[in-house]
Amino acid sequence: MNKNKFSGYFVFISLMTLIAVFFVLVQKSYSNLVKPTAEMETSVLAEPFDPNLDLEVITEIEQHEELSLDETPLILPTNSPVPTPK
Repeated sequence: MNKNKFSGYFVFISLMTLIAVFFVLVQKSYSNLVKPTAEMETSVLAEPFDPNLDLEVITEIEQHEELSLDETPLILPTNSPVPTPK
């Protein structure tokens, strides 16, 4: 009977590959665990806002003129060729 013998080099490479895959899986798992927490800390929505009204903005809005359809000027193009259907 022929026995298959594994060389020490093959066992060493297999063991190192197994350890490398284990560390990659642990690193990815930890990264996925920590990532949502880090995103929450830097989120714009997490910043507090000032509930007081800015009165300057309200006065600027009140100063704007309102345009109605009757007051808007009619702009007609001049010296523009009229496209003809083909």
